[in-house]
Amino acid sequence: MKKLLTTLFVILISHTALADGKNEGITCLNNDQWVKAQWGDRSNSNRSQWFQATKSAPGNPANSGFDTGCMGRCGEGCGSDNGAGFYTKDCMDHDACAFYDSEFGGAFDRDCGDEWRQAADDFSFGQACRLGSK
Repeated sequence: MKKLLTTLFVILISHTALADGKNEGITCLNNDQWVKAQWGDRSNSNRSQWFQATKSAPGNPANSGFDTGCMGRCGEGCGSDNGAGFYTKDCMDHDACAFYDSEFGGAFDRDCGDEWRQAADDFSFGQACRLGSK
């Protein structure tokens, strides 16, 4: 029952993101693939930048606690699995937004909450996007 409720919650959260931006569904990324991340900030400005999946983001993040490695990986940083995990377009969009955002508010973050919600289905159901450890 708990698993069913969790699944329904993720589906509900991810579908509320459709009004806030573009949810690409579960779009897998390949190792070292260049991806144009797209996100919006609290002033409704659309931003974009190219990042390389599975690699570190260039420069310094707005929040020193942000792990810049493993860009596009669903979940926090490179994780305990040394970078293995699901790599998707929506997770890349969220990582790029979080790189420039100084807050970590999850689904309710003023800058990156919509990207977080768009990546929720990828995080929960993106098993087909799993890459091996680096």
